[in-house]
Amino acid sequence: LKNGDFSVFLQPAPATTAVPLSYRINDLKNRQPAVIGDATKFTVRQCEPVNDLQFTVSLDSIVVVDGCVPETSFDIECWVTVENPYQYYWLLHNTGARFPKDTLPDLHSQAIFTVTASQATTIEFYTGVYGNPTTGLQGWDKSTTFQFPFDFDENPYHFSHLETKSDSQYRNCTLEVFYTIRRQLN
Repeated sequence: LKNGDFSVFLQPAPATTAVPLSYRINDLKNRQPAVIGDATKFTVRQCEPVNDLQFTVSLDSIVVVDGCVPETSFDIECWVTVENPYQYYWLLHNTGARFPKDTLPDLHSQAIFTVTASQATTIEFYTGVYGNPTTGLQGWDKSTTFQFPFDFDENPYHFSHLETKSDSQYRNCTLEVFYTIRRQLN
């Protein structure tokens, strides 16, 4: 220390060898203790993992990105499933009917649920576009699965399902379905 080289004290060390600190700072005038810090005594707490997690999931909108000129309506379903334990939530469902094209951007819904999660718990978003037998538009489906512990890059986390299919005249139709998942932080 006499030469001012502190590098001997700044060496990397495994965290498992770390010990609590205690220190004393003396008053410069009378050399009496001014501050005594003792981080060697502390209460050990047992941490309990939080397994009851609350989520808000939503279908935000459906957008015709490009094409789809002959299409006037769409047969679309969207849902969320939770595995381990099993739960099921519709986000968009219209039994036996189609959604008019001009209403797609305004279609939205939300589900709020709590799940007792474990390492095996997953949440899956599913989009099914069932095509059109009149125009020959091909159907498609996509899914996105999130796994425990559900640590998203952002909270809420936004994502989409995007797909282009063609009809019997080779005219393209591109749809994008926007979703949000939000984990309630405890």
